[in-house]
Order: sequence, then structure tokens, then C-alpha cells
Amino acid sequence: YRRFWIATVARVFGLQFRFIGSLWLVTQLTPSPLWLGIVSVASAVPTILLSIPAGVLADRMDNRRLLVWSQAATALFTFAMGFAVIAGLANLWLVFAWSAIVGSLLAIATPAQNAILPRLIDMRAIGSAVAYTNAVWNTMRIVGPASAGLLIALIGTGQAFFVTAAGFAISAAIIQTLDLAPIAARDGRDTGGMLDGLRYI
Repeated sequence: YRRFWIATVARVFGLQFRFIGSLWLVTQLTPSPLWLGIVSVASAVPTILLSIPAGVLADRMDNRRLLVWSQAATALFTFAMGFAVIAGLANLWLVFAWSAIVGSLLAIATPAQNAILPRLIDMRAIGSAVAYTNAVWNTMRIVGPASAGLLIALIGTGQAFFVTAAGFAISAAIIQTLDLAPIAARDGRDTGGMLDGLRYI
């Protein structure tokens, strides 16, 4: 769980920078406030639309592999965005596409990450584990944007994208090292489908 917690810190920092960094980049590319909303929607809509299918995917695939690959892909796309900014190739449509892709990868990663936690600890400690994990999110909501602003001011927007990409890469590398408890065998019934989830909701 300790390694999982450290990986969560790296991942959540990257997510918080994504919100600040992409919108700051938009303000550098255009004075129009409309594009701030467009880029935010491009990030949020895939996360909303893919949340239930991603949960089904997490039920049917290896959670660790799914999380590692989604984090690694996020790191790759974020590194690419950093290079585009430094090379002067970034434009509004590129930021729009990047936000949509990273939002989709976030939707895939979140159910897999939630499913990993119970496989790392004794269920008697689940309350404490959830509290420690939530503390990362609550702390990073303050530390993350502030750190992102400092990074942008000190090293530049493109270079700051490299730092957040490194956060996702570190998270993926740490998750790969986790030893997960095996999942209990199911009784043969086809459960965990998307319709079952919608019925439950």
C-alpha cells in the first residue's frame, strides 16, 4: 500500500497540473475565454461518457496492467504536448485533442485504480487506507495547482508539461511493482456488465 500511495501522489499531481497547465496554455494562445470552456468540456465529457464502460473494462481486465498502460500513455501524450509547446507547434485544436485524449485515459484509469486498493490490504484496514488515499486528493487540490503555477513561472509552460508527464511515468512504474492479491473466482454468472451497473445506479 505504501508504494500505491506514493504512486497516487505522483498521479494526482499530474492530474492537478493537467487542469492548470492546459488552461494556462489556452490563455497564451488566445484571449478568448470561450476556449477555456471548450478545453474544459473536451476533458470532462470523455471522462463522464466512458466512466461506466471503463468500470466494465476494469472488471474484465487485469487492473494493474490497465492502470500501468493508461498512465504510461498519459505520460507519453503529455511529453508530446510539452515538446509541441517548446517547438512553437501548439495550437488550440491540439490542446483540445490532447485534453480529450487525456480525459479518456483518466476515465479508463480511475476504476482500475479503485479496484486495486482492496487487493493491497487486509479489509480490516480499508477505512484507514481510504482515508489516506483521500488525503492525497484533498491535499493535492491545494498543492497541485500552486506547484503548477510555480513550475510554469520558473521553467516555462512546455517544461512544466515534462514534469507532470514524469509524474504519470513514475506512477506507472511504481504500480507495475505492486504485488496484488488474487481475485476470488466468480460463480460463473455474467456479472459486472454495463447494464448491471446502470440497473444498480
